[in-house]
Amino acid sequence: MNKYTLVKLVLLESLLFAIAGCGGGGASSLSNNSNQAPAVVSLLSFPLKEGLRVLTEFSATANFTISGSCYGSATKSSVDAVSSSFENTPSFAISSTETYNFTTCTPSTFSASGVSYFDTDFLPLGSIRDDGQYGVYLSAPVIPISVKVGDSGPISTEQLYTDSTKSVQDGRSELSYVVEADSADSAIVDFVNKVYATSNALLQTSHSRYKITASGAMSPVSHDIHQAPSFSLHLTPLSDTKAPSLLRTSPSGPYAGPAIPISAEFDETLDCSYVPAEVITIVASSGAPVLGRLSCRGRTVTFVPDVPLTNGERYAGNLLSNGIKDLSGNISASYSPLDFIWDSAAPTVTATSPANLKNDVPITSNISITFSEYIQIPSGVSGLSISSASGVVSGVETFDRSTNKLSFIPDAPLQPGTVYSVTLNGQVTDYLLNPIGPDYTWSFTTDPTFRDKIVTSIGAAPSSVAIGDVNGDGKADLLVATGGSANPANAYKLFVYLQNAGGGLNSPVKYATSASFNKVIQSIKIGDINNDGRNDVVTARNTSGMEVYLQNVAGTLDPAVLYSNNASTIDLADLNNDGLLDVVQYFGVNVMLQNLNGTLGLSTVYPHPQNNWGGSGGIGDLNADNMPDIAALVGSSNEFCVLPQSGAGAFSLSACYSTGVAFTALSDLSIGDVNGDSLADVAVVYGGNAPTSKLGIFYQNAGVLQPVINYNSLDIPTQVEIADMTGDGLMDVVVLHDGWDRIGIYRQLANGGGLQAEKLYMLPIYSANSQMTVDDLNGDGKADVVVVDINNGLTIYYHY
Repeated sequence: MNKYTLVKLVLLESLLFAIAGCGGGGASSLSNNSNQAPAVVSLLSFPLKEGLRVLTEFSATANFTISGSCYGSATKSSVDAVSSSFENTPSFAISSTETYNFTTCTPSTFSASGVSYFDTDFLPLGSIRDDGQYGVYLSAPVIPISVKVGDSGPISTEQLYTDSTKSVQDGRSELSYVVEADSADSAIVDFVNKVYATSNALLQTSHSRYKITASGAMSPVSHDIHQAPSFSLHLTPLSDTKAPSLLRTSPSGPYAGPAIPISAEFDETLDCSYVPAEVITIVASSGAPVLGRLSCRGRTVTFVPDVPLTNGERYAGNLLSNGIKDLSGNISASYSPLDFIWDSAAPTVTATSPANLKNDVPITSNISITFSEYIQIPSGVSGLSISSASGVVSGVETFDRSTNKLSFIPDAPLQPGTVYSVTLNGQVTDYLLNPIGPDYTWSFTTDPTFRDKIVTSIGAAPSSVAIGDVNGDGKADLLVATGGSANPANAYKLFVYLQNAGGGLNSPVKYATSASFNKVIQSIKIGDINNDGRNDVVTARNTSGMEVYLQNVAGTLDPAVLYSNNASTIDLADLNNDGLLDVVQYFGVNVMLQNLNGTLGLSTVYPHPQNNWGGSGGIGDLNADNMPDIAALVGSSNEFCVLPQSGAGAFSLSACYSTGVAFTALSDLSIGDVNGDSLADVAVVYGGNAPTSKLGIFYQNAGVLQPVINYNSLDIPTQVEIADMTGDGLMDVVVLHDGWDRIGIYRQLANGGGLQAEKLYMLPIYSANSQMTVDDLNGDGKADVVVVDINNGLTIYYHY
């Protein structure tokens, strides 16, 4: 026969099942020795399926002598099974190689190799040979769990193809088995394989005989190949005189647990019918022996305690393998000490982020869970799964060994105002494979208010901010005044960020100001104050004047005109019902009415009779007469005063209102309807650190402001604005907390129910000397929040 045919047909035999352990199992009744006693018919049952699994699962090498039509020697070897896939089915792959050396046939030497695939129950699925031949079993192989002498039956048929495309058939092989007598405690299993050509002509019959014991240990006895008309080979395993050697012990480290066996693994299959009790001995730290039993399978002996070991206990012991035998009766002589701490405790969850049931979670948040110890995630399993009513969230998992934190990073921002459920897979284990247990689940709800925050450095210390259209394109722009900077190009400037067509902001256009170290801009207002239909910009320097930037026909700002009025902050409003915007300056209440010709009239000063005015105020109808009034803080005190309009833009001092908290100055004031009755109310913030920090509301009733109602607030509330932050048509209160990295929102309850407790939102890092504005920046009809401060520059919270 030619080399190609011999390689293909001989290799087919070893790919059916991987090679058993080194050497043979001794003579059997099937030997050609005619003087040998007849075989004894055993009455035992033999675990064939388990025996074949052990036979195929572990690596081995066997050497044979060859007789028959050719003489020589052969070596067959296989490696440990590895996880793989075959025909889209999860499988184990076993690589096999065989080498033949003939002394009487040609070619004198050749080798062949291939890979056999088995399902998770170690039943064969198919094979791939080194010449490309591809085999697939047509049906699930039938291998009995146990057999007796005299049993026989088919196993399966493997369809062969010339390659993996399976376009051209290359014959088939039919595998069956017969159980024959051997001795009182063993039998011979003869695996019969018949190979047919595509024409159905029989090409080869082979017999692979294995000795099997009651424990399921299997060892090769002989291998015979017959080809028509008269070619045959008989392979006999060489005698094995090598004792089994210890490969490794478990546990290999200082810790062990229920999933880490106490075991010893050898380099070949053992005779599991005899395992001395003293092979593995364990004692507790107290010196008390640990009672248990030994189990043996394949190459491994395992100690199983009668009762569970104690968590945290230290144990010591010995592995003394005297008496351990391989299938040829060779006795091992190995010694290894054992010393370990028993850990049977599952990892515990110490923290989750977001916390369980947390509300107002930013949609850009990552999800994480922290454990009491290092964890492992089984291959092919997701540690965390996140879902909402709309589906599963995709993302990437990472694990930080230094913090024992498992994090999930969503591929896209989460949906606003949505409940999310997070599940930790219970298959997650610690280093010793102690599982977490049942799935761990928690939930959170995303913030319904802000879509995201954008942080931009502006290269200078900002001092004030405003939103409005300053180039006549109908889109809101962003204006920022700066203080000092190491870069003179950015110092004491008015930055104008024009909104582009995509809703984003262009790089700033910088305008010169007359501001300086002691005269920084503290207030910016936007409106038409020269009656030309274009918005202009008005700024107030720190108690030292006001600058006006008129918008020109080109949509840019003309150089500023300075007014020397004493102003710290300003407001623009139509005070005298002529359709023109007028100017109110605070730190002293000064009113400048706009003339019909578009100029500003002389300033009218409204002094406080006993005190100085503070640096903040607001405009609104506070006595229900349909005319705007002025409210202003009084010095560094706990009160503000109302200047009702007497008509034609003239004002007079009326009543003053106090929080009643002595030695606690008001920080800011804003006017708006915060209880839904269509009457303007006054909101003030005051106090330092909690519990003295408050939001105070003076609700209007029938044209009269009522005594203050206080709401708890985070430390150092410094600015207050009123705007609809939820899109429900009700005005809410927004508070800035200088130095505390937070803005807070008090949402208005329906039907005059007051305000909800403050909900806080993070600024990027520590913020100081901050200012904010609340308005629609991106033209979606929803109020956005912009904060500037000396540490972070510019922070924009876009509303959903």
